[in-house]
Amino acid sequence: MKNIKLQNTFFKKIAEYNNYLINKFNQIKVLKNKFNKIIYLKNKFNQISNFNKFLIFFISILFLYLFYVSTPSLYDYQRLQNQLKTHLLNDYNLNINISNKIQYKILPSPHFEVKESTIYRDTELDENKLAEVDYLKIFVSIANIHNQDKLQLKNIEIKESIFFLDKDNQKFMFNYFKDKNTDKKISIKKSKFFLMDKDEVISIFPINDMNFKYNEKKFINEVIINGKAFNSYFNLDIKKSFFGDEDLNFILKFPQINLSVMGRILPQKNNKDKYKIFNKVNFLGSEIKSEFDIEKNYLTFKSIKSKIFNNHIDFNGIVKFQPFYTTSNIILDQLNLIKILNNHGILPRFQERKKLIHKNFNSKITIDVKKFSKANIFDSAIFSIKTKNGLIKFADSVFSAKKWGSLKILSSDLYINKNRIFLNSQILIDVQNQKKFYSIFQIPKIYKKDIKKINLSFVTNLTSGTTKITDFQINNIISNSLTEKINKVINNNNNNFNINKNFNNWIILKKFLNIVILEVNQE
Repeated sequence: MKNIKLQNTFFKKIAEYNNYLINKFNQIKVLKNKFNKIIYLKNKFNQISNFNKFLIFFISILFLYLFYVSTPSLYDYQRLQNQLKTHLLNDYNLNINISNKIQYKILPSPHFEVKESTIYRDTELDENKLAEVDYLKIFVSIANIHNQDKLQLKNIEIKESIFFLDKDNQKFMFNYFKDKNTDKKISIKKSKFFLMDKDEVISIFPINDMNFKYNEKKFINEVIINGKAFNSYFNLDIKKSFFGDEDLNFILKFPQINLSVMGRILPQKNNKDKYKIFNKVNFLGSEIKSEFDIEKNYLTFKSIKSKIFNNHIDFNGIVKFQPFYTTSNIILDQLNLIKILNNHGILPRFQERKKLIHKNFNSKITIDVKKFSKANIFDSAIFSIKTKNGLIKFADSVFSAKKWGSLKILSSDLYINKNRIFLNSQILIDVQNQKKFYSIFQIPKIYKKDIKKINLSFVTNLTSGTTKITDFQINNIISNSLTEKINKVINNNNNNFNINKNFNNWIILKKFLNIVILEVNQE
């Protein structure tokens, strides 16, 4: 009986071992089948082109990236509103009251777009309002973007906004740029800067693009602006150094009128409201260097070894800020008047504008020309140029000729009306030496009439090149018939008295004066 039990136990163990071996062989067979499948798939994968392999890999990575950066769409947006405001204050030192109109967008890079925000200087009061922003884009880093509490800002973009630059806001923006506030980029696009005098808008400066950032490698704040000022497009590049003299350098260019200004601003350490500026202006082949001293409400300036049209120039003046008004005195050793009048590029540039000059740019400029270059009938001149309410006035200007007399501009307004440029003038020719006068203008002896004063009023359409005499007097004697005759002379195409083309032609001018004297003698 005992032998039977041992025999059964023996055969049972053999059966278990046999089953174990069978299971192992089956597992090996399964692994072999899997291995064969892997080899099959590998062979199939090897048959795919490298481009398709890259495309599959790229799509997979892109899908994972889009899935990852889509996480903010699940944020708590009510809490996000306060978080973004806090980040803007901490990272940019800007108090921006953002609305609850927040949208998350992935392209061009992950960012939040906020509609209808307001920027304040300090507390959120109307008198502290710096700007109204239609669109505020807050770009965020993808690092930790899956965690709302660890959100990091990269840069911000302010678009379609209005900045109110009253006295306090101007000071805030100047100090913001002067100090190191952020190493993150700030962009302003398609916005307007309103220059304010209390509640009155003095000027509007449209800004197409403005970028501001602190450069860690060079230790500077840098701002680059492309915009429009006084009807001219400009580019402005400003750099504020935090090393050495901590000076501020800028380059301002007006490409349309070939004007560029380079400047350096040095703060006075003993007076925070006082600055010294050195600048260089290049315009129409001239180079003007000057020094400015800026106080709280005004600035004064003077020239330093400057040249205009290769002639020495001295000037000085003062600019008052509130209200804006500038006076300047300019002294020129010599001037080539014919060269200026022959600059035909000036008129087309004026014709592109709706106004010659901004209505709020008020000034009085006096130019003392000590000597005209040869081929001029005058020896010297004093120009008086005034700008007011968009008009340019040349009243009280005098051209002196030592040999025969003088020409005085009693009144002269340059303005635009219906896209045409007009010059409305009244002049007085004072003949003090008739003999010399007739000799210079080569008047025939038979026409030498006693002439002491010539009063002339005329309107010139500089766009079309036509002139109409409205009043012509000899020795204060009014003659309507003489005025009509002079207009016929001017409008006679055979005489080629086109004011735009020939007012600087000495031969045509003498011929014209001869015809005028002839008409005077026939009166």
